[in-house]
Amino acid sequence: MRNERGNRCGPALCGMVLLALAVVGARTADTVRVGYWVLQSGDSQTRILRALGRPDAREALRSPSGTHVGERWYYSLRHRDGPKLVTVTLRGGRVAAISQELLPEPAAGEPGADWRIYKP
Repeated sequence: MRNERGNRCGPALCGMVLLALAVVGARTADTVRVGYWVLQSGDSQTRILRALGRPDAREALRSPSGTHVGERWYYSLRHRDGPKLVTVTLRGGRVAAISQELLPEPAAGEPGADWRIYKP
């Protein structure tokens, strides 16, 4: 890696830059905007329910030994670019992970033309 003068950066500086980029990337990956709400990892279950309401589907998360460790909630939402799937993973009443995915818009008359088509 080189700095603006064309000199090589030391390994410590290069490591710090790469770590900073990884932290920024991880932070933005677990943030979802829904209307005026910005939801992110660490938010409470109550905040998710206020912003999104009851989930369209739920999935229990279990450890290899079978104990309950959390839940995954799925929401099918309308977005200006088409239907959107928001997935919220909860552990201990807090958001452990949150993500969104734009879904393909089904053609009119096809099965699943109702935009709430996702069922885990």
